[in-house]
Amino acid sequence: MSRHCIRSFLCAAAPLIAVLSALGGLGAIASAQCGPTITGHFGGETTAFTRVNADTLLVANGTHVELVSVFNSFEPMSFSPRRTAPLNGPAVKLDMTLGSGRAYALLKNGDVQVFSLANAPGLTVSPLSTIASGDAVDIAAAGNTVFIATQIEQRIGFDAYIDSELYVYDATLNPAVRRQTFEPLTDDYGYDRLVVVGSTLWTGFHELESSIYGVEGFNIANLASVTRGAAALNNVAIDDETSIAAMAVSGNNLIVGYSPSSHDYALAAVDVSIPSAPAWRPPLPFNSNGDMTGLATSGALVRAAFGNRGVRTFDFADPFNTQQTGVHNDLFPFVTRMHIVGGGTGVDWWAGGRAGLMSMNTTNPSAVGTYWTLKT
Repeated sequence: MSRHCIRSFLCAAAPLIAVLSALGGLGAIASAQCGPTITGHFGGETTAFTRVNADTLLVANGTHVELVSVFNSFEPMSFSPRRTAPLNGPAVKLDMTLGSGRAYALLKNGDVQVFSLANAPGLTVSPLSTIASGDAVDIAAAGNTVFIATQIEQRIGFDAYIDSELYVYDATLNPAVRRQTFEPLTDDYGYDRLVVVGSTLWTGFHELESSIYGVEGFNIANLASVTRGAAALNNVAIDDETSIAAMAVSGNNLIVGYSPSSHDYALAAVDVSIPSAPAWRPPLPFNSNGDMTGLATSGALVRAAFGNRGVRTFDFADPFNTQQTGVHNDLFPFVTRMHIVGGGTGVDWWAGGRAGLMSMNTTNPSAVGTYWTLKT
């Protein structure tokens, strides 16, 4: 019986096992990590992952990160023996440059943990240092450099307050060293999300208690001296406070997911083919009934995850006329991070929370199904 089948059997039999154990009919049996038996963010929930190379993912599972083989993209598998490293706390995002020697984990407490990846004797991962930023909201990797966006936004009585910075850390050394710090364009702006496009780092930001949001570019061609580039504010007036929930890259476009009101979202493309002149395209608004938790792209296809409210697929082949092409409404997985396998193979990998690392059949966007689920 496969591990997958054994785990499914244990999950189904968990109530009976618990009763028999309580009656003394069974010895000590370890509980299977199934749905409600997992508490908090520990115990095996898959909360984030990033691609290490063509055949390997780095996956965050509760108290550790693990290297996972995707040589067979349909069935992600643990190595034997398993290759893991401890996490200082629950991770909400992992990021690294494909094939580089550094990986970064954004922790739920706002710190950033740095990991080293080495190829001798086989690919391994080990913790290096922790950047105690305390209020980081997003990270983006560029080799041995990690960009960290921090933000504190709160209301005290009748006064609202926002404080935000963009840090540039060199992780070549251990511990990592801060090289540069950038403030937003005004004191009322806060950085929300980061994404690297070629030699440009793009930041998504919003204005305090305002409907204004935008993107700003930083030239990172020389990582030893990052310089400020162009910015573009939204060109669509909305009647509510907003912030940017997620960003991803599709060709020469940034795909920006933002919230114009509670549980309503919109996706819009920003043409960044000329980094000095980013241009917003018309947004596609929709009601999501949940918070946007991730974006992933493959060519013109864009998938937006909404926690346990499903995953929607959009076609951005024409950024001036975007279309929704499918909805996956399985409410069990709490999808937080996604990656799409290129080359038209029809496979997504989703960090599905308690559902584990999910390999999804996305050949038909309107009828997405599960190939395999890896629970560790």
